[in-house]
Amino acid sequence: MAASIGVVVLVQDMDRSVAFYRDVLGLEVNSEEDDWAVLGGAVTLLRSPDAISPDDTRLNSVLLSLPVPDLDATFGALTGQGFAFLTAPTEVAGGRIAALRDPDGNVVQLYQPGP
Repeated sequence: MAASIGVVVLVQDMDRSVAFYRDVLGLEVNSEEDDWAVLGGAVTLLRSPDAISPDDTRLNSVLLSLPVPDLDATFGALTGQGFAFLTAPTEVAGGRIAALRDPDGNVVQLYQPGP
């Protein structure tokens, strides 16, 4: 059985977050309601914390790693739009990364696999 990986990212403003992940990072919106949206090929679920029990400690924080085909071009485009990065493009084992925060402060790591 093939398994898919899902990530839940807690967000405060659904419209703002959907716009960021869709319009800035290019994820496709698969479906959405008032308090959740499913985006991307490897299921990224944006979720309003109001819909989650305060006792649910499984959802404390996230680092979302998204592959990009050209990290330098993506970095340049996003900095040109005024986005501040936590780290500039950096060589790591297996590729290169750069990190920024989404509108809710979650860390989004952009990853370009190496050759």
